[in-house]
Amino acid sequence: MAYSSLVDLQHRLSEAELVQLTDDTNLGIVDSQIVAAAIAEADGLIDSFLRAQATVPLTNPPTLIASLSADLALYRLMARRGLGVAPEVVGLKEKAFALLEKLSKGELRLFAPEANGISGKSLLASGEADFNPSLFKLF
Repeated sequence: MAYSSLVDLQHRLSEAELVQLTDDTNLGIVDSQIVAAAIAEADGLIDSFLRAQATVPLTNPPTLIASLSADLALYRLMARRGLGVAPEVVGLKEKAFALLEKLSKGELRLFAPEANGISGKSLLASGEADFNPSLFKLF
């Protein structure tokens, strides 16, 4: 199952913008296959970072992962047109990579540790994450 969806992208862009980014056949509609491909690419990238800390794909991903997936898919949709990517979206991509790198290195934990390993309980979704002040610079 994908970490994000067309609905997540619709919260970031207008319908007209999504049509402009995905409608290669000039039908005036969002091409859901292109959206799905961008999301799959984003999710694959996320999984490549998380592989060191968790079994992927995540079966119950925290909200942060869905957000990162949508941000990276949005970047991919803009980049595929070759018309340049909005600076705000480049910033989202850079912040996503910074967070994913911290997760990959174990500097941030996605799940609460248990005596026998990963519990599957999301720290980021439960509000129990042990953030440090340096993380706020990422936002």
